[in-house]
Amino acid sequence: MPLFSFLPIIAIMTDAVCGLLKQYANNGQLLDVPMGEALFVDFRQMAAIGTHRLGSCSVAMVVSEHGAILAHIPPLPSPMSDDELSRRRGGTAGPAGHHAGPLSGNGLEPAIHYYVVPGDLGKLGKGTVMAISLAPGTYPAIYVEDSPVNHHYAFADGGTSSSTGEAAATAPATLMQAGFAPGTGQAGGSIAAPERMWREVRVDIVRHRTRRDEYVFRNAQNQRVSTDRADWHVAQLQGRAVWAYQGRETAYYTYQKIRQ
Repeated sequence: MPLFSFLPIIAIMTDAVCGLLKQYANNGQLLDVPMGEALFVDFRQMAAIGTHRLGSCSVAMVVSEHGAILAHIPPLPSPMSDDELSRRRGGTAGPAGHHAGPLSGNGLEPAIHYYVVPGDLGKLGKGTVMAISLAPGTYPAIYVEDSPVNHHYAFADGGTSSSTGEAAATAPATLMQAGFAPGTGQAGGSIAAPERMWREVRVDIVRHRTRRDEYVFRNAQNQRVSTDRADWHVAQLQGRAVWAYQGRETAYYTYQKIRQ
């Protein structure tokens, strides 16, 4: 698993501090990044880093389980100007006469994921972007306008789930006994109120040549969720074996075979 993930976010939204960002700021657990600056936070010292009052700005984040760098970039002349510059520079010869060229021409694929989030004036967290460490040593959650755009959450016994998957290899196989299942518990008794909802999903496998395959499904909010094969674990649901993925509020499952 790479130590850092690069998450450029083009934000088209404005307004004052509110929602999650305000809560963390009030608790003294937020490093607030002003426009035009790039700052680093150590998650051992502070739980979150974020920025607000976004107009036609961009936010670039480098995140890991240890800390994060967030840059609040002022508006560019064109939303695509940096992409166009990259394309032009790719065709420019370097000192040794070599050309970088487009990635696809070299058999490579871009590893940067862009999130373009339209403004929603009805949201409390409008105009905000945050990276929040949910627990020590776990991959942070990225929030745009108080909505998670990645799904990296801690399992009950301390294992973690990540879109790259390496850290999830030791996640528990006792998902059903951890309070997530409707029906029966470890000793066969009934569970009065399941802690999480279960939702069946279809998982599509997106093949890649130069990086791990993605296992993609739609969550309860109809958002596209990209996962790694190691994020899925065997569980029992109503006496049948399923492959399960533990989200923050919902446990997703499929009868498809995730691992061979």
